[in-house]
Amino acid sequence: MSLLQYGFKSQRISDSSSQKNEQNSKNPQENLKNSNVDKTFKIKWLSKLSWLHYDNKKMFCTICVKHKMKNKFATEGVTNISKKSAVKEHVKCKDHIEAKKLETAHLPLRLLPSIIEMMKESGTPHISDGLITYTNEISGHEFLMAIAKTIEDKIWSELSDAVAFGIMIDESTDIITTKHLDIYALYVAKNEIFKTHFLCLLPLTDCDAESITQVLINLFKKKGILSKLVAFVSDGASVILGKDEGVAAKLSRVCTYPLIVNHCVVHRLALACKDVGKEIEIYKEAELLVKKIYGYFKNLCSHIQQLKEIQNLLDCPILKIKRLYEICWLA
Repeated sequence: MSLLQYGFKSQRISDSSSQKNEQNSKNPQENLKNSNVDKTFKIKWLSKLSWLHYDNKKMFCTICVKHKMKNKFATEGVTNISKKSAVKEHVKCKDHIEAKKLETAHLPLRLLPSIIEMMKESGTPHISDGLITYTNEISGHEFLMAIAKTIEDKIWSELSDAVAFGIMIDESTDIITTKHLDIYALYVAKNEIFKTHFLCLLPLTDCDAESITQVLINLFKKKGILSKLVAFVSDGASVILGKDEGVAAKLSRVCTYPLIVNHCVVHRLALACKDVGKEIEIYKEAELLVKKIYGYFKNLCSHIQQLKEIQNLLDCPILKIKRLYEICWLA
């Protein structure tokens, strides 16, 4: 059987052609510039976009890869290399913006020595004092504590200058099951800007209303601003919002002004929707459908691969199906 009967033509490969192919194989960088396939990718993009990486006819984002983002630039690479619009869309996407934030913030303390060396080379004064070099993790922790103390003092100073303030509280448990009280402060600063700041995280010996109330009173009395407390927000737990013996009720008895008490709007919305869902049939069906979809893809490689193929076909980010938990808030 010959391929000639199907329309293929025989062609002798000349020595010059073979020599040319051999030269191309020895100079892949030249191939990148001269090949018809790769002409669509603009080499100048690499010099303008430091995060862009081109490999095997695909574009990658080195920042998104580093921080394990789930978009196509980070997972399998983008093949539409001729379209700068793909690059522009990636720059604006949530994943890339988040990766850039991670790249420029929250640097680990192990990088402190190299940062100090850079500061010395740039002529930063008072960076070294005799035997003290500030290039170890202990010094790094001291820096962090000093910065945190400065921010904390500023917040307390603004609260002292404010006419009135409110608080939001919630209970939390750490990894060793120690109970804490999260406290946020809401106030209007001197420049008439409304601010919400994390204030502190205080350990709780007991979680009853009396103990929580005493912790709050002691904190604000010590700072001399208890009389300015006018608003209180929390979840709807009875120990917090109990009509007569809840934390809010006990606080209102010691406050100078009538205390404005609110049940957290987001929490109330979540509870309301949960109750409504019990009565609306379509809600139950939608919830069941989502759970069935998760069950279909759970731990089945063939089904997961099918999902990836569909996402690739639609040029969508590579996402995983996650389990639906009732504790997730609508916010």
